[in-house]
Amino acid sequence: LTVCIDKPTKKRRAARLAVTGFGREGREQGVVTKVKDDLNYAFIRCCDRPDPAFFHFNDIEGNAAANGDEVEFNVGEGKGDGRLTAKRVTKLPHGTVGFER
Repeated sequence: LTVCIDKPTKKRRAARLAVTGFGREGREQGVVTKVKDDLNYAFIRCCDRPDPAFFHFNDIEGNAAANGDEVEFNVGEGKGDGRLTAKRVTKLPHGTVGFER
């Protein structure tokens, strides 16, 4: 982080910011199902919700997703269609995610 003075306004502003990590609060878990490689998206069976969450491959951190991958993610609402959308999807070690019966 560098603090600079904006010349036109003479106000202080932050520059050269770097994100070093994100908090885990609000994160959900699930398992990847229905991978559509040709269209670059997939769905997640959520642990805490009855409806699946959609995500685009641009939203996965790291390697591409495969059926059965256990993941953690944030949930938002899709653009105009109201479906659940997973953001900031990260893979978890196998055996991490569990579903209640």
